[in-house]
Amino acid sequence: MVKRKRRLSVTQQIMQDVDAKLKAKNYPNHKTYRQFLRHSYKYVQFCRERYNCRDYDSCCRMEVAQAYCDDLKKQGYTASTIHTYLAAVAVSFDGVKLNNINKPVR
Repeated sequence: MVKRKRRLSVTQQIMQDVDAKLKAKNYPNHKTYRQFLRHSYKYVQFCRERYNCRDYDSCCRMEVAQAYCDDLKKQGYTASTIHTYLAAVAVSFDGVKLNNINKPVR
């Protein structure tokens, strides 16, 4: 019996693209890479739940990133934490610019 290769979920497919993008930047510190990967994963989960994003390009929209910022504010995160989470999103996704997001002042 031949074992079939298991298909990846949509979230895993998007995270493969994010991982490739982060690896291309070649961060000298492995902790930065891991942190960006972890926060990008949370963002992708948000995109999937709220906007039903099915690919990397649909997660790259500014309105989705702004909604993610607003959701983090509602959850009670501090301004510094929100900025840290959004920095990972801005690095991982091409269409998201950190200076275009209305975020709380640190």
